[in-house]
Amino acid sequence: MRRSRINLLSGMILLAFLFGCVPSKPVYEEKTASYERLVKKIEANKRRIKTFYGIGSIGVFTKEENLTANFEVFLKRPDSLKIVIYGPFGIDLAQALITKTNFKFYDEMNNTLHTGRLTNDALKQILKMNISFDELYESITGAMSFSDRLSSSPSVINSTDGNLELIYVDNQAQRKNIYKINPADLTVNSFEITTLNDKNILTGYYKNYKSVDEIAIPRNTTLEYKSAGQKLNIEYRNFEVNKEIDTIDFTVPDDVKIIKW
Repeated sequence: MRRSRINLLSGMILLAFLFGCVPSKPVYEEKTASYERLVKKIEANKRRIKTFYGIGSIGVFTKEENLTANFEVFLKRPDSLKIVIYGPFGIDLAQALITKTNFKFYDEMNNTLHTGRLTNDALKQILKMNISFDELYESITGAMSFSDRLSSSPSVINSTDGNLELIYVDNQAQRKNIYKINPADLTVNSFEITTLNDKNILTGYYKNYKSVDEIAIPRNTTLEYKSAGQKLNIEYRNFEVNKEIDTIDFTVPDDVKIIKW
């Protein structure tokens, strides 16, 4: 009888030990939850950028031509973007005001104003390459958007040298989004969009980060469309974040020639 009691007590202790060793959640779920919080922090950091001003150089490289110029950029949320292109000796060449719905592009050399609804073709005429408004808007500040990742978990997680690689698989769109992140300072080193068969669609690189009011902004941003042979390169000499911008509109001469799209 005593032996039975001892066996029963031993069994209870063993079960308590085993249950105590079982984590409340699987390790993968815990890691995934922590990465989801990281993504939310990166997205929150991006949303802190209300206005942005930068000056530097912009380069567009395609199969047809290679163009490099000095430029100024003014960004005002939610979706207003002004770009001023300068030629040699600081001569104004062009100004563009772009939103998600409309645009106006002033060719100062020919005194011509192009206006209309923003389309991919119109944006291509302005920047001389195929690029979407969202891709351009995000590349200006180097603030990669994770808004569509907030309610989903990465399909694959890799960790090397203190950096993270998060892979999201979208079977419906037949695409994969791959992000390489430095969790220490909430910066994105690069991202890649591919097909499910790993064919490259778009790659972005972000380098030389500078922190302004605890918001990390890259001085160098590159978007590369390898299959199309196109690349956009932005390099800032100086920039300001969340400074007051009254208006980012521009005026044109009374005798300007207007072309409506």
